[in-house]
Amino acid sequence: MPAERVFSLYWLGYLLTGDPERSAQGVLETLEITDAANPFFESWMITWARKIFISKVLGPVGPRASASELRRRLHRLQAETGNAFIETIDGAAGKGELEWALLEIETFPRRALLLSVFEKLAIEDIVILLNADRESVKAATAIGLIELARNMAGERISKPARQVRGMHPRSACQLPAAG
Repeated sequence: MPAERVFSLYWLGYLLTGDPERSAQGVLETLEITDAANPFFESWMITWARKIFISKVLGPVGPRASASELRRRLHRLQAETGNAFIETIDGAAGKGELEWALLEIETFPRRALLLSVFEKLAIEDIVILLNADRESVKAATAIGLIELARNMAGERISKPARQVRGMHPRSACQLPAAG
């Protein structure tokens, strides 16, 4: 598997879990699967291995908010924000800003957003991976989109720890110090 795909898997696992060790372990286990693939099936195996990777790094998904709680939260967010903040999103934002903006989103909406919008998985697959119902996944995805837009617009960058814009304290993009 090319290094670009390996890092892509690692970054996805990190964004889904916030856990670099769990992501690295999932990548190693996935590499064993894809390296054994017949070249004829390579493309299919990569797609399949990606879903296997996602299920491995997520592990058993625990309790979350109910569909009705998610709907209430979504309606509240929609009422609070409207569409005004969309115009203030920084189009030049990079990977670090995207990572920070995603990691600031609560776990379930972030996972639903990543799997539906970024990974483009079918809702049926997401329902299984997140151990949730369709309505909850749809509401959580909408919440994730709103919160991502708000974060990218800079609404929550008031914390002193965010002096270097776009860097999350546990960022997977940060390189270790030379030494």
